[in-house]
Amino acid sequence: MYDSIRLLTIGMKISVVEALARRDDLEVMSLSHDALPERRRNLTVTSYVQHQKISPTSIRRVRKVIQDFQPDVIQTSGSRPLAHTILATIGMKQRPKILSYRGIATSPSPWRLEDRISYLSPRVDLHACESGASLEAMVHGGVPEDRCFVAYNCLTRAPQRPRDRSELSEFG
Repeated sequence: MYDSIRLLTIGMKISVVEALARRDDLEVMSLSHDALPERRRNLTVTSYVQHQKISPTSIRRVRKVIQDFQPDVIQTSGSRPLAHTILATIGMKQRPKILSYRGIATSPSPWRLEDRISYLSPRVDLHACESGASLEAMVHGGVPEDRCFVAYNCLTRAPQRPRDRSELSEFG
């Protein structure tokens, strides 16, 4: 028998978090601005205000949750939650793995501080890119290709294209 993986999500859509919590092999805690009032099986949601990218209040909040929950993996969505996570884990002897989720196709720049403390940080273990264009932009911006993978809207394979117009008939 194995222990469940402890996953902390920060800034993720609540529908994604709820889908993750339905898995028996995950125990999920979510920092979200869409806080749910009750605790559910395998899921705890607590409030999170993103503030600025370098917000001592947000960074302290993330660090406290990490220390209390002790996740194996942190999954973030957006540059602010990612920056807060990276800054909150400074000095931790055994920090959790950090996974970012990026949905835009703009290349991060080493000349922008906000990119250096988020997407370009070597402390990020993996980047889930919403499309091939997003992955290409990350690599073009300096992220090693072996730290990026494509996850189309949380799927691990590309959506299938219809072969011809007749396959679109279900849409009217």
